[in-house]
Amino acid sequence: MKKTKSIIYILIIISVVTFAYFKMYQSNDQVRVSKELLGNKLTLSKIYKSNAKAKLIKPMDVTSIGNKIYITDAASSSINVFSKNGKYQFSFGKRGTNKEQFLYPYGITKYKKEIYVADFQGNKISVFNESGKFLRPFKLEGSRNIQTPGIIRIERDKIYISNITTGSIVISDLKGRNLTTIKYAKDRNDKISGPNGLAVDKKSGDIFISDSNNSRVLVYNENGEYLYKINSDGKRYNFQYPRGIAISKTKLYIVDALASKIIVTDLKGKYISEFGQMGNEDKNFVLPNGVYVENFKYVYVTDTQNHRVKQLN
Repeated sequence: MKKTKSIIYILIIISVVTFAYFKMYQSNDQVRVSKELLGNKLTLSKIYKSNAKAKLIKPMDVTSIGNKIYITDAASSSINVFSKNGKYQFSFGKRGTNKEQFLYPYGITKYKKEIYVADFQGNKISVFNESGKFLRPFKLEGSRNIQTPGIIRIERDKIYISNITTGSIVISDLKGRNLTTIKYAKDRNDKISGPNGLAVDKKSGDIFISDSNNSRVLVYNENGEYLYKINSDGKRYNFQYPRGIAISKTKLYIVDALASKIIVTDLKGKYISEFGQMGNEDKNFVLPNGVYVENFKYVYVTDTQNHRVKQLN
């Protein structure tokens, strides 16, 4: 009996130590690239480590041009660039308020061969070429100022800007002329709160917004008119804190930060599959944030507190 109790005590101690390890875990500034056939068994492709110049401390969002991926890092106030095989290429930006600097780079998107970066704390959006050279600021016309921009996306020659603190999405053309602003769900009594992610259906133009603080995804037509919402289905998935979202043809990829997983549904919210759980193993996440789909094939996810980006397919 005493032996059995000792074994139980040892197992409890191991469980406590393991949990503490997960909470305190810090990776060695690396980018881990893995591949997944969503809905099937995960297969690990490769693991790549960054060098001293590419410190992925708090990766927030990701996009790609050609054979390069561009990752915003809020903690180092820079953009880290890697080749598709995971090799570090270069970085641009540093902490500051000059035109080529950032305070808290958050969202990132591309338009042709240009890179748009949203500086959440700097209240600005800056445009760079694919080599990281500053080209120009992006400004809204008139007296409208860009405030706390989070995720940004460009589709159909329009830019979609999430204003996280005011709970709104600003839509303008690429010259900064305002087209519409989205603030509410079904009516004015149903306000958006904490829009930490957005995506646009290339085919229909429908706009998908992760209403993080209300634990749901809201859907609007291309004119910004409310269509429907996607809530937890109560069976296969329950949103805890949805953040980044992306669309690939008929699939919707939803990053649930607190659940540390990616939920895949159809465009109406019907469950398809999911991937991930809390932890620091290659298949796990800790507070994932941004998601980006490339050419309807590869899915990139920023695993923020594990200091890495995963490539899935």
